[in-house]
Order: sequence, then structure tokens, then C-alpha cells
Amino acid sequence: MERALKIIVRMIHIEGPLKGEIQEFEESSITIGRYPHCLIRFPPKLSLISRDHGLIMREGTRFQLIDHSKNGIYLNGVKIKESAYLDDGDVITFAYGGPKAVFHTEVIPAALDTEVEAAPSRTSSEPESELAEAAPIQSADASVVIQYGDKHTSINSLPAVLGRGPQCDMVIDHTELLDRHIQIFFAEEQYWVKDLTGQSLVGLNGKPIHDEAPLKKEDCLDLTPEGPRFRFLGEGRFFELPAPESSPDKKPMWRLSRSIWNSFKKPSGRGE
Repeated sequence: MERALKIIVRMIHIEGPLKGEIQEFEESSITIGRYPHCLIRFPPKLSLISRDHGLIMREGTRFQLIDHSKNGIYLNGVKIKESAYLDDGDVITFAYGGPKAVFHTEVIPAALDTEVEAAPSRTSSEPESELAEAAPIQSADASVVIQYGDKHTSINSLPAVLGRGPQCDMVIDHTELLDRHIQIFFAEEQYWVKDLTGQSLVGLNGKPIHDEAPLKKEDCLDLTPEGPRFRFLGEGRFFELPAPESSPDKKPMWRLSRSIWNSFKKPSGRGE
């Protein structure tokens, strides 16, 4: 007997008012527009988007994008004619010059849902740093897809090096990165990252990894404390997140202007 499939649609917003949001849906019909009932709902004042702009409809294990709008819907930069079928990693632009989102799906056998959720997590007696040291780095057929800015980069073999240097497998032009900054590799049936900076600049879920660490689905990967920042979506997929906000440094008291400094002085009490 064929198992029923649970398919999760993940919309990763990369441009527009929803930028940085990741929406997940299990519905067979996903409505798009400005109406309050729409599952992918844009602000009422965003007139570029129609009230009933479009629809993503499941057909078996595939999904069809249907255009209901006046300004059109674009798939990977090409305007669709009424409808088009979606593939994993497709970029949807809701109207020319409008918001953009990346389409992803995750297929889970329904009978395995509870097993996946009940899978035991690592205990505190198995620190990740010790596990990381035991992972050998070797060539693997595993691949990664990395969304950075408006581009998607596919790397079909690992290990792969990311950084500013032209010799890297993926060149990221970011002022905070080193020429060889981070390595992604596959070992022990999972993806790993290795900090190549020697300065513990790479962080995972807000903590420096120091050397290397395995990746789990939904992990947040910071290449430096100032970014770039990525979400690991599983299966070798990385999605750029907004850079972490750093709170402005407080100005030392001795650098304040004389007039402001004087306002902090307490009255001497004379003449009261």
C-alpha cells in the first residue's frame, strides 16, 4: 500500500515587505494577495499586488502557480502565461519589480512524521566539539544550494570553500569575509561547516564554532558577527537572512559636548 505523503511548502521571502520571513504551508491551495484571508498576504497599501493576486495549487506531488493578477507573476525572471509548474528553488516575483520569494518543498511520508519528531536528540554528554573532531573531511557527491542576494549558487561536490578569494567555490563579496573563510563538507550522513579564519569568526546559533560543527535543520549560520547570515534548511540548502543588528556603542561620557556634560552636573545646593 502506497504511503500518503505530507508535503510542506516553504516560501522564503527575499525582497519586499516580507523580506526575511519564512512561511510554511501544508495546505493544498495557497492563496496570494492583499485580501485578509490570503495565506501569503501583502500589506493593503501595496497596490502593485492585486487583492486576489494568484494561487499555488497542489496536484499530486507537484505544485502549479496560477496568475489571477493585473500586473503578472514572474517565474525565474520570465512572466508566466496564466499558470506554470514550480520546481524546488524557483524564484517567484509577484509583479514586475515587486516582492520576491523562493519556493521550496519538503516531502515527508505521513507514517514517518511521528518517528521523525520522536527521534532522540543529542544528549549533553556528547558535546558537538568532540563530535566535530572525529569527522573526517573527504570528497562527497553531496551538493549544496546557497541563496545570497538575488542569486542561487549550486555546488555539486563537497568539500567547498566560501570566501572573498577568486579561488573559492563560491565567491562572496562581503567586506567582513576573508579570502578563504568557511568550508562546507559532508560526513557521517550530515552536513558540516568548518571555520577557516583561525579567529573563531564563524558562529552557529549565536555561538562561535571555533573549529567545525555539524548542521541541523533550521540552524542559523553567521559567517561573521556582522554577517552574512544564513538559515540551513536541510538537504544542503542555505537561505540568506537579514544581517544581525548590532546595537550602537554608547558614547563615553568624556566625549560628550560641554553643554551636554553640564546638564549632568548636579546643583551644588548653595543658595537653596
